[in-house]
Amino acid sequence: GEATQTPQVDPFWYELAGRHANMKRNAIESFVLSNVDSGRVHDANGNSNTNNNCTCSASPTEGETDDDGYRVLDKSTKYIMLPKRDTSETDESTGVLLPTSIGPYRLMRQQEQEQGEGEKSKTKAASHIEVWVEESGAEVARPPEGWDDLGIGGAFVQGRWGYGKERRSRVECGIAQRAVFRKDGEKYLPTEAVCRIALMCILSSMMIMVTVAAMLCCPLAVGRGVCRLFYIPRDYVHDPFAFCMGASIFYPAMQMLRRSGIVSVDGDGVSTRVKAWQSRFSVPPTSKLSTIIQTAFLWTFITPLALGVGYDMMFVKSARWYAGEGGRFSTRELALSWMSGLIMLHFGAFLMYFKVFTWGFWMRLGNGLFEAPGEEDRHQEEEAGPQNEQHQNQGANVADNGQQHGEDHRRWRNDGWQGKHGRASRFFDCCKSIFVDWEWDAVDPTIMLDEFAVPIAKHAMLGVLGSSSICLITLSLAGGILPYKAGMITVPLIGKIKLGLFRLVTLRASVALHVLIQLAMEFQESMGVWFQAAHKAARDDRYLVGEVLINYVAEERNGRT
Repeated sequence: GEATQTPQVDPFWYELAGRHANMKRNAIESFVLSNVDSGRVHDANGNSNTNNNCTCSASPTEGETDDDGYRVLDKSTKYIMLPKRDTSETDESTGVLLPTSIGPYRLMRQQEQEQGEGEKSKTKAASHIEVWVEESGAEVARPPEGWDDLGIGGAFVQGRWGYGKERRSRVECGIAQRAVFRKDGEKYLPTEAVCRIALMCILSSMMIMVTVAAMLCCPLAVGRGVCRLFYIPRDYVHDPFAFCMGASIFYPAMQMLRRSGIVSVDGDGVSTRVKAWQSRFSVPPTSKLSTIIQTAFLWTFITPLALGVGYDMMFVKSARWYAGEGGRFSTRELALSWMSGLIMLHFGAFLMYFKVFTWGFWMRLGNGLFEAPGEEDRHQEEEAGPQNEQHQNQGANVADNGQQHGEDHRRWRNDGWQGKHGRASRFFDCCKSIFVDWEWDAVDPTIMLDEFAVPIAKHAMLGVLGSSSICLITLSLAGGILPYKAGMITVPLIGKIKLGLFRLVTLRASVALHVLIQLAMEFQESMGVWFQAAHKAARDDRYLVGEVLINYVAEERNGRT
């Protein structure tokens, strides 16, 4: 019969098919590039011997992504079938399998029709293999928080990097091949690679040291600044305590700044985000703007100033100042008092958010669980809230006929101010929506003024003005009753006291009295219920419990028993 002609195949392909499995990455690249440089494989311009069955294309393509995430030219073709090198072999194999994906290279077999010479020549099919090399594309997006979770399904389902023999995820399989620093046959790394690695190690060490120093020094600096604002003597400033105080302010502030979207670890820079934030601004309606101005005035000026001045007069000012030797408040002192009041105000709001002023928080703290209530606790509190409020309303009607202070106390005590859904949290949620997202529809006078800013400002101002009024009345009465001579005032049972010290003690006693009055007014319902329970217990003990019986012992009287 007629003999069949075996196609001419370059030995390079057989050698690549037989050696690729046992070759390292750098050896594969050196082997392929050496053949390209020698002209056995077409270059980008197509300059090669036309008898060779391989080309190298210069036109880029994105290719296809297979089921595992690998980037290939044709995901339906895994191998290229090469004819057997020796046709005299009697084995049943039909040829040699050449993988279409080897390291950073992709292979594709193309069929072409070639016209023979002469008029009666026939068209015959010719095939060649294209060699493609991958290039690095766009960077892989940063995965979301918790992406390295060791959940069910392993790395392929979770989308994380695989550990050990785990099946790799589509993201990991889709990344480009890493660059090879040392080529095949080289004993040492190139000088350029060594310099880059050394520079990277030095810069990484410097960044780690700077970051650690900033994480330690910034909270310490903030804590020392707070101690200075509160006029704590230098001898009493303890660095560990200052660090803890500064960390409670610095770290939550950084966390809030990161969550706001202005500062992020990836994406656009800070300037771009600030410009985008400014571009979204629009003029609010007049009614909304009025609410914002009133809230800002009360929250950022009146309340902090009242708290700061009250703290300054209570704990900072000395007896000499009260004697008239220190002068009045200066502008600098008022500014420092305002800053200290601003810190106290926001720190108090922070404590209210985590429900520090509740029994549940301290019970969890005693059990070693220093954290906010979980979702289950929140749902239980929300379900039990209406029932507790109804029960307390009934008790209030019986106790004090529904007085206004009782209603205010119930709203305060029923975790209305505290927690993730309390007044403080709702207020700051509104502020975030207004000043970060420019959502003017979020301006709510009830949440911002009636339920939060106005009550806090009222209590702060009453604390300063009420204590000062009690102090002035007491000093006026004492000045007309107690003898005063040469800067000394005589107090019965105590003796002579300096006028400044007497005024200071009087002010502190006035503050304590005012606080007791405020607590009594806020908790008058509870105190009424307690007094009713005490009165009931005393009445039951007096009227309903009989006398203690003793055994009767007969006594002999005049010889009689």
